[in-house]
Amino acid sequence: MYFSLMHPVVQHQTGGGCGRKLQFIFKHVNGYLHYLEPTGEAAADGLPPGDDCLIEYTGNGHIIGRYDAFPNWYLVPLMPPSYEAESPQAVVVECTAGLANQFVAPLLTPAQFKRGQADAHSPWTPEERELRRLAYLGGREAPAPSKSAPPPRLVPAPIHVQPLPPGQLRLPLAGLLLAARIRSEVGCDSAELTLAYLEERRKALSPASSAAAEPIDISLCARPEEAALTAALASTKQPALLQFQRRWAYLLRFHPTRRRLELRAFAAEGLFAAAQTLLALLHDPGPPLSVRSVLDYPRFEYRGLMLDVARNMQPLPVLLKILDVMAMYKLNKLHLHLSDDEGLRLPITDAFKLASRRCHDPSGKLCLPPQLGSHPTDGRPPGVGYYSSTEYAQLLKYAADRFIEVIPEVDMPAHAHSLIAAHRHRAQLTDPGDPSRPVSVQNYFNNSLNPCMPDTQQLVRRVVSDLVRLHSLAGVPLSTFNFGGDEPPGDAWQASPACQRLGLGSRDSINRLFLRTVAEQAGSHGLSLMGWEDGYVVKDSDKRPYNLTEVLATADRRPNGSLVLSWLNQMAWGSGDLAYKFANQGYKVVLAHATHLYLDHQQEPDPEERGLYWATRFIDLRKAFSYDAADIYANMQEDIMGQPVDVKATCSQRGGCASLHQPGNIIGLSGALWGETLQAEQLALPMLLPRLLAVAERAWHRASWEAAKDPPALRDALLAADWAAFVDAVSRRELSRLSRLRIPFSLPPPAALRSPASGRVRLSHQMPHNVRLLYAFAGSGRGEHWEEAARHGDEVAVPDGAVRMLLKAGFGDPGNRHESYIESRTVQLPLTASSASGQLLHEPGRPPSANGVEGAAKSTALRWLLLLLLAAAAAGLACLACCWASLPSRGS
Repeated sequence: MYFSLMHPVVQHQTGGGCGRKLQFIFKHVNGYLHYLEPTGEAAADGLPPGDDCLIEYTGNGHIIGRYDAFPNWYLVPLMPPSYEAESPQAVVVECTAGLANQFVAPLLTPAQFKRGQADAHSPWTPEERELRRLAYLGGREAPAPSKSAPPPRLVPAPIHVQPLPPGQLRLPLAGLLLAARIRSEVGCDSAELTLAYLEERRKALSPASSAAAEPIDISLCARPEEAALTAALASTKQPALLQFQRRWAYLLRFHPTRRRLELRAFAAEGLFAAAQTLLALLHDPGPPLSVRSVLDYPRFEYRGLMLDVARNMQPLPVLLKILDVMAMYKLNKLHLHLSDDEGLRLPITDAFKLASRRCHDPSGKLCLPPQLGSHPTDGRPPGVGYYSSTEYAQLLKYAADRFIEVIPEVDMPAHAHSLIAAHRHRAQLTDPGDPSRPVSVQNYFNNSLNPCMPDTQQLVRRVVSDLVRLHSLAGVPLSTFNFGGDEPPGDAWQASPACQRLGLGSRDSINRLFLRTVAEQAGSHGLSLMGWEDGYVVKDSDKRPYNLTEVLATADRRPNGSLVLSWLNQMAWGSGDLAYKFANQGYKVVLAHATHLYLDHQQEPDPEERGLYWATRFIDLRKAFSYDAADIYANMQEDIMGQPVDVKATCSQRGGCASLHQPGNIIGLSGALWGETLQAEQLALPMLLPRLLAVAERAWHRASWEAAKDPPALRDALLAADWAAFVDAVSRRELSRLSRLRIPFSLPPPAALRSPASGRVRLSHQMPHNVRLLYAFAGSGRGEHWEEAARHGDEVAVPDGAVRMLLKAGFGDPGNRHESYIESRTVQLPLTASSASGQLLHEPGRPPSANGVEGAAKSTALRWLLLLLLAAAAAGLACLACCWASLPSRGS
C-alpha cells in the first residue's frame, strides 16, 4: 500500500491484533511517498475478513492536522510483480479518496493537536473567537453604521478621499454602471485597455443589476502632464512621486449636478487603477454615490502574489479568476512557481511531458511518483498536467490586459527532483561519482542539480531560452526570470568529482558557479534575475548576501537587475534581518515574509483547518492585515510556538541586527500560496481569499499605525481603528463583489459568548455585516434543525435539554444562481460541563468520523496508529477502511 505522509517514517513496530505471524515493512520511498508491505508467514493470505492490525510508527516531524494526511492511498499486488503504469492493479483505497480526509480520526486532545509543552496554541472555541474579535477591535465593539454614515472605505485604502458636502445630490447605484456612457476624452492616450475592461465588467453584471437608471457620463483621460491630477497632488501637498507612482497615480472626480464622473491619470496603469476604484464605488447594492474625489497612488512598485502550480496544478480558469481578483485590488505581479520536486508545468525542455505527469510507475519511464496524494492512475490534474503554449499565451495576454506582469519561476538548483528524474535518460544533471546523499527539507533524495555538470549548464540555457520563446510567441516579452534558488541541501556537491575537477571544493564556491550561470543566461536575454533570498546568501557564513559585483566579475553578461524575495523571518532561524542586509547591499527586495504573508498556512490553529503551520501556527485575516512593511522586526514578536520573542535582546545576543540604510531598495510586498495541500481546483481561491485583500492593502497603502511606534498604545489604537474600517469595508462591499463574480472565498466560523446570568448565547462574527449566523441545538433526542440569527450581536435562548450548540457562518443566498454561496466549517459550543470534554470540530456537510482512534501521549516521539481493516478479494487484497490518530512529537 502506497501513501503520502507530511513527514517520513523513522521506525515502526506492529502492535495489537497483528500476532507474531504478520509483520510489515514500512518504508519511506522519497519526498512524501511511503509504502507498507506485509511480510511473515501470514503475508500471502493477509488478515481474515474483519480482523485488524495496529501499527505504531515514529516520524520526524509534527502531525497535528487532518490535512497533514494526503488522500488516495492505493494498493498494488505483490504477486505477480507487475508494475506497468496506470495498470488497473493500482487500486485506490476507497475510504481515502476525496478531499474530506474522513479516514483521519479527529484530533481532540492537547496531546494530539499541540507540538509539545511549549506550544501556546489550542483550537479556538467560539468563546475565544469572540474574545479575539474584540481584542482586534481594541477591546470594544465597533459602532454600528447609521443611515447617515459614510459608505465603507475602499480596499485598498486610497491616499485621499473627499466626500460630497452635506446636501449635495447623491446618486443611487442601482443600474448606474449599466446605464453609463463611458468614453475616452479627445487627445488622451492609453485608454483602450481600460475601456475594454469596463465594457467586459458591464457585460458580467447579472440581470438583477439591470434596473433602469438615468444615464451618467464617465470620461477617461491619461496623458503625461494631466493638469487636473497635477493640481490635485499639489493642493493636498503630496510629496514628489517616484516614477512608478506617477504611472499608477490617478484622480477620480464626481460632478453630481452634471451627472459626470472623470478618471484622470498620467499613464495607462493609473487609468486602470482608477477604473477599479470606480467599480468598487458603483457596486450595487450599496449606499448612494457620495464621494467628491479620490486621489491615489501606490506605496510599492511590486505588489504581488506567488502561486505554486508545480505541487498541484491549478487549471487555467482558476488562474484567470486569480488575475481578476488581483486586478480588482491593484496587485500587479503574478509570480508563477512552475517547477518543483513534484512537477513541471510548462512545455520547456525536451522532457516536460514526463516531468508534468504523476502516476504509479516504479520504473520512472512514464511519469513521476504520485506524491502529495495524487491519484495513481487517472492521469488528471492536479497531479498531472501542464499549460500548453496556447494556454500560457492566453494567461500572459489576460494578465497584460490587466497590467499584471507574469514572472515565471523554474526552481533550481534544489527542488529539482522532477527535472532530474525526467532527464535521467537524456542528460547527466547529477554527478554519479558523488557519494553524498543529501536530503532536502521536504525529505527528497537526489533533488539538486549539480552546478559543475555541463548538462546542468545546458539545461539552464534551455530553460531560459524556452521561456523567452513562449513569451515572444504570446506577444508579451519576458522581462524577469526567477531561478528559485531556495533550500539547497547543506551537504550537496562538496564530494563531487566533477566539481573537484573544476577546482571547486566548498559549497560556497559551487553555489557561486551556479549563480553566475543563471545570471549570465538572464543577462544574455536582457532579463532581470529574481530568486528567493537563500539563493543569494553566502554559504558557510553568518548569512550575508553575496557581493554580486564580485561574483559576476568574470561573467560574459549581467542581468538587468537583481531582485530578492525575502521570506525567512523567524528570529530563531538567524535570518530575520536578511531583507535589510540585501537592501543595504543594493539588491531590490520584495518582502514575502512567511509569518504573515504565506497564505497556504492555516487560518486558525485548529486540526480541522486545511493548510501548513511550519512558519507560524496560523495566519488569519487580521495577522496578514497587521504585517508591518515599514519595520520587519515588528513582525517577529512571537516564535513558532506562540511564545513571546524579545527582539532587542535576541539581536543583542547575536551582536546586533541590521538596520535599513537604503529604504528605496525595498520595492514591494508579495503574498504566497504554496500548493502542497491544494488537491483540487476548488481549494485555491478559498485559501487566498479574503486574506489576499489584506496583502493588497499592505502593498498599496501605508497605514498611519506603521509610523506610530511610541507610545505602543497609540500604535495599537490606530491599528484597531484601521482594522475595524477594513473589516467593515470587506463585509459591506468586498465579499459581495467577489460573490457576484462567483469567486469563492473562506469564512471563519462564528464567535459566541454565553451570558452566565441569562444563559442566552450572543452570536457574532469577524465580519460585522452581511454574514449569516446559523445555529442548531443538539442533545436529549433533538434533531438538527438550523436557524438563523437576525443580526450580528443577537442573543439566542438555549432550549431545555440542549447540550451542544452547532454554529456556522454563511454568505449569500444558496438559491441565487447569480452569486456564490459560502459556508464556514461547523463548530460546537458546549452547553453543559459533560459536553465540553472532547469538543469536536468538523467541516460543513461532513459528519465527524465514527472510527476515531485516540491514544495516550508518549514522550518525545510522534506516533500514528493506523487501523487497517483488510479483506481478501478475488483478484488480490482490498482495504475497506482506514483511520488514524496523532500523538505528540519532539519534531525533526
